[in-house]
Amino acid sequence: MSFVSHTDRWIHLVAGGGNIINVSSVSASHQAAGPIYGASKAALNAMSRNTAYRYKGEKIRVNVIAPGGINTEIATAMGWPNMDGYTRLGPVLKLSPAPGEATDIAQCALFLASDDFAYTSGDIIAVDGGWTSF
Repeated sequence: MSFVSHTDRWIHLVAGGGNIINVSSVSASHQAAGPIYGASKAALNAMSRNTAYRYKGEKIRVNVIAPGGINTEIATAMGWPNMDGYTRLGPVLKLSPAPGEATDIAQCALFLASDDFAYTSGDIIAVDGGWTSF
């Protein structure tokens, strides 16, 4: 999570703006995980949009990357899933594209940080291989 303190705000004002990129999840809007996980990601999305609006006049951009299935250690770090929930998600998971790679997230972050994206703030960019398009 990123927060802009009064000191940070002063630094950004002197520097002429700034850029905050938060990483959320497509689970914020498409429940592919548990309710607590999804709710925490939805809260991050809301905080990011609020911050983007609040600091737009100071040229501080805030955007969110929302990954879908990405090859990381999260699946092994969580241990065994709740089988009831996993069974209910089975039909949805079958529609999921092959998992992406960490480099897919990094490329999105580089784009969001670039001047090519300077006019956009308050957006949530899904990096999910098109999974949330249905």
